[in-house]
Amino acid sequence: MQLESELEAQILKVRQLRANLEAKTQEHHLLLIEFNREHSELIESLCKARNDCAQEEARLLELTLAAYAASGDKKPAKGVSVKLTKSVKYDAEQARSWALTENPGFLELDTEAFEAWAVIVAKRKHVIKGLTLELVETPQATIAKEL
Repeated sequence: MQLESELEAQILKVRQLRANLEAKTQEHHLLLIEFNREHSELIESLCKARNDCAQEEARLLELTLAAYAASGDKKPAKGVSVKLTKSVKYDAEQARSWALTENPGFLELDTEAFEAWAVIVAKRKHVIKGLTLELVETPQATIAKEL
C-alpha cells in the first residue's frame, strides 16, 4: 500500500515537473524568436564571418601543404605546421579473404580494428602470408589558435 502511494506521488511530481519544463521550453523558444528578429543583422554578419573565416582557413591549409611539398619544412611559417599521419594501404578484398582464412569464425572484416593492427604490423615491417600492407604517410596541415 505504501509503495503504491509513493509511486502515485512520484508520478504526480514528474507530471508537474514535465509541465514546468514544457512551459519554460516554450517561453525560451518565443524569446529566442524575438531575439533573432531584433538581432537579424548581427546574426547574418556572424554567419558571414564564420563562412569567410572557414574559407580562408581552408586556403591557408592548402598553402601550408603546398609550402611543405615544395620545401619539406614541417613548419613553413609561424602559426602553421604539417603533421604526418600514418595509415595503411591494402587491398580490401585481399584483407577480407585473409581474415576469413585465418579465422573462419569471422563473418566480416572489422576494418577499423584491422587498420589499427595493420599500421602496427606495417611499422614493424612484419611479413604476413597472404596479405600486402603498405605504410602511407599523409601530410596534414594545422593552424595555430593564436596566429
